[in-house]
Amino acid sequence: MKHKRHQTGRLFSRDTYMVMLIKDSRRNFERAERLLGDLKLKSHIIAGLEKENEELKKEVNKLKDDATFYHTQWGKEIDLCKDLKRELEYAKKRKWWMIWSL
Repeated sequence: MKHKRHQTGRLFSRDTYMVMLIKDSRRNFERAERLLGDLKLKSHIIAGLEKENEELKKEVNKLKDDATFYHTQWGKEIDLCKDLKRELEYAKKRKWWMIWSL
């Protein structure tokens, strides 16, 4: 039995109001499911990005180690070249000294 508005002060009957609540609940549930799906997708994407980030960090650390190694090697080679240059200059001076002393 429908209630009349002037009797109850309600705009809708109790049954209509319950149907509206059920529809709202279903809409809210569907929205919550969509949001949960979005959240799961975002979580999956974030996990993939974190994994990629870790791989990039490892690669960067490897490159840093390689750069340190090569910098050390180049430093040794530069020192070796400086030593060879000094020996060459000394040999030239010694050669000229030997020529002068003859």
